[in-house]
Amino acid sequence: MKTLLQIGICLLFAAGFAACESDETPTTGHLVVNSGQAATIFISTEAGNLLIGKEVSGGKFETDLNPGNYSFSSTPGGGGSSGINYFQIRAGHTTVIYNSSTITITHK
Repeated sequence: MKTLLQIGICLLFAAGFAACESDETPTTGHLVVNSGQAATIFISTEAGNLLIGKEVSGGKFETDLNPGNYSFSSTPGGGGSSGINYFQIRAGHTTVIYNSSTITITHK
């Protein structure tokens, strides 16, 4: 009877530890920028502080950011500017920016 009680207690502890791992709440969001051509992208905070200035050569740029409001602009490889667009990062969500003639922002 004592052995059965010990096994039961061990199983309860194991179930408790397994349940604790799934309670983790994400603290960051994910940003994906799809650039159709070579470009330099700029991501700034809402206050205007530049966080990222990176050249992307016709591919995809991904990074994790803290939740909040940000601005996005890009300079195409041939010059010019896309203007400033604003987006929001939410914890546990992915924000996708498609960089073509217009920018569409979606949350997944």
